Amino acid sequence: MHCFLYFSFLPILLAQAHRIHTEYTPPNANCIDYEIPVVVSTKGVEWIGPKRTDNYGLIDFVFLSSTRPEANFTPPVTGPVDINGTYTISGTFCSPKTKCEHSNTVLLATHGLGYDRSYWNSAFEPEKYNFAQYAVDKGYSIFFYDRLGTGRSSKLSGFVNQISIQVSILAQLAAQIKAGQYTDTIGPPKKLVLVGHSFGSFTTQGLVAAAPEIADAVILTGIGFTMQGGVVIESFDLRVAALKDKKWKGLDNGYVIWDDVYANVNVFFKAPLYTIEAVAFSEKNKVPFAITELITIPTLNYTATGFKGNVLYFNGEYDIIACGGYCPGVEQQPHALFSGSKAFQSKLQPNTGHGLNGHKNATAGYKVITDYLMEQGF
Repeated sequence: MHCFLYFSFLPILLAQAHRIHTEYTPPNANCIDYEIPVVVSTKGVEWIGPKRTDNYGLIDFVFLSSTRPEANFTPPVTGPVDINGTYTISGTFCSPKTKCEHSNTVLLATHGLGYDRSYWNSAFEPEKYNFAQYAVDKGYSIFFYDRLGTGRSSKLSGFVNQISIQVSILAQLAAQIKAGQYTDTIGPPKKLVLVGHSFGSFTTQGLVAAAPEIADAVILTGIGFTMQGGVVIESFDLRVAALKDKKWKGLDNGYVIWDDVYANVNVFFKAPLYTIEAVAFSEKNKVPFAITELITIPTLNYTATGFKGNVLYFNGEYDIIACGGYCPGVEQQPHALFSGSKAFQSKLQPNTGHGLNGHKNATAGYKVITDYLMEQGF
């Protein structure tokens, strides 16, 4: 890489900006937080089922949706309906302290269910598990944010929050970042890469299917179309978040979380490819998600044949959500969904489960991602 020291004397003019105060700041990065207003106007579904008051009702819902296919279970939603709202999204932009040829490529990263933006910026042994720090070290800039309903972003009912809302928000963030907002002194990026994990990948793919000009490339991790949704729901072993821990008492009963560390391992990890310490950190920092986010994943169109940019599909070898627990042989299936892509690649990361960022070889996975970008001229 050809890098040079970069000093800016431009004042920061955005009133929403303030210096980073997240749990961890990559030492190789200049980072700034933003509180971003977004206006949602989209179509979605309306919850018409009981808004359960205890875990018994939740367990029965999971049982009906996952273990009794003969019952022809239909999720308790109707639609389409109009969804409107004004919210605030909390995000962080980091760019290299030492600017390189890749610094004007911005990665816009969307996390999955059970996490907030710290999925990309882990404070736990960051030299091993921090994607943002690794990407910045390779010269890239990155914007990562708390999806609506998580972290410091606005909260709304867990019976309302759903994937179409998240797509609408990602569309606004992508357009604003392309225009040079929320990128500190970098200005408008030369290239915009959308990066997702799991639910964040579904959100990303749904967006480029609807708006194929929105980005130059997509990196989709922890995503697959071969698993039955009910099996995934059952694997989480869900509980009502507000009843699980008093720190979540402000959330309504539409927000759920897996029960314990063993459920966490069941979904996100594969033995013996993780450390107990990494799992403990993940469990301590888990974040509730809306039940309607999970059940509305199938409502979007994911056929992105109009997207002409670069695509990397990237899953762990033992990803239970993407492919049922053993993925060789299924990694090429998504190619038809991106038949217009000029550079589609699908790769499996050995010795890795669904939570790519929590396994021992996380940095090897990061290298696959950044190597792909560099090979494609990003």
